[in-house]
Amino acid sequence: MKKLGVFAVTMALGASAAFAASLSVPWFVDNAPAANKVPGVAAGVTGIVTLKNNTSDTMTLTIAYYAQDGTSLGPAVNSFTISGNSSAAFRPGADDPDTAAGGQEGVQGLAVPNRPTTDGKKNGAAVISWPGSDAAAVQGMVTYFQTTIDPNRGDYNTLSYAYLLPPGVS
Repeated sequence: MKKLGVFAVTMALGASAAFAASLSVPWFVDNAPAANKVPGVAAGVTGIVTLKNNTSDTMTLTIAYYAQDGTSLGPAVNSFTISGNSSAAFRPGADDPDTAAGGQEGVQGLAVPNRPTTDGKKNGAAVISWPGSDAAAVQGMVTYFQTTIDPNRGDYNTLSYAYLLPPGVS
């Protein structure tokens, strides 16, 4: 009976380590072309999600994208890493390397899988998850650079704004 009790406690501790924390991006839009610069040189919305690793260790995270109606979009390969105490800024709808003039994604951001465009759209919601139960291990924000063409003057106007992501849950 004593061995059964030790086994039960071991299983309970092992099961508790399997939990994960997650952070939700309630909505994003990212339909501007790559290397659109800031202010933009073409009409569209450049959406950038920034995630901050608040731990000193490299973390492996996963991302899942969802359509407006809640349909899961994937992607099939959905993991990426963020180095300890660093941030990864990524565009969910485009590869936009900062090595090109006007690009917005660094090496860590480029490693985040893009939203699948099987439905022809570049918007939706996302859930980012990581192992462990520390919901404060990752925090984030979403930034937008929305560029329009002024019909009266024919020039471009860019409006930018950002919001903090809701706290993670475990």
